[in-house]
Amino acid sequence: GAAFVACVHSMYLLRQRYNRRFPTHTVAQRFILVALVAALAAIIQYPVHLFRLDPREAINELFSADALTVLSSRDVALLLLVRFPLVAICIGLPIPAGLFIPCFVIGSCFGRLYGELLQHVFGSTIVPGGYAVVGAAAFTAGVTRALSCAVIIFEVTGQLHHMVPTLIAVLLAVIVGNVINRPIYDTLVIMKDLPYMPHMR
Repeated sequence: GAAFVACVHSMYLLRQRYNRRFPTHTVAQRFILVALVAALAAIIQYPVHLFRLDPREAINELFSADALTVLSSRDVALLLLVRFPLVAICIGLPIPAGLFIPCFVIGSCFGRLYGELLQHVFGSTIVPGGYAVVGAAAFTAGVTRALSCAVIIFEVTGQLHHMVPTLIAVLLAVIVGNVINRPIYDTLVIMKDLPYMPHMR
């Protein structure tokens, strides 16, 4: 999660460096930037059926205790490699965008791949879907630093079987993320020079 926040911050710094080099900053440039990123995302994602997959369907597939049917492990890795940078680019754009569902998808891809690897090494006693649930909660908590991600995951799945590992992963993600950098929302506020209340100690 903290690495994702660092990527968002790096993308924003690259954009600021470009703005300093070409200082004519107008409202039209913001629309052009959004249109260019949307066109790039469409060119990359639309031709491949995998990237047009509904996020809810992808999350349900990744959380499943059964073997993957709609996706393969290669598809999950490809989804992760394409979505991670695209979401990191899009979060810093001057438009409103959602954060939780893309983070759930990215985190569940990380978790599912890790679970599939463990299942390959240790056999069928490993349930990769459980790792996807824990990965989604931990990644989203690492990005947002919200402990409520664990509760949201429990509501989404409707099961409490993975409650202890999910809570431990969420707590560790928040603690490690706080050591490395700020949450995504604080980072965006500081990057965009918006007024905010500093921490009071």
